[in-house]
Amino acid sequence: MLMDFREAKRLLHEVLEPLDHQCLNDVEPFRDMNPTTENIARTLFEALTERLPQGIAVARVTAWESDGCGASYSRPAP
Repeated sequence: MLMDFREAKRLLHEVLEPLDHQCLNDVEPFRDMNPTTENIARTLFEALTERLPQGIAVARVTAWESDGCGASYSRPAP
């Protein structure tokens, strides 16, 4: 096991909570960036990456607009 699921869930909540039920144009970093699905996925990826313990990496984040429409962000392998 790499990480306790409860800790992963807490970190995810920490990243998502400031965006929940908000006008994204009024929330950082979207005051200066268009809150497209692609930008939301990238922003969540970066925020989670910052919070994870060393040695644990985010593989990909997908933000969904609807059941069949979403955008994913992942960093290419070095």
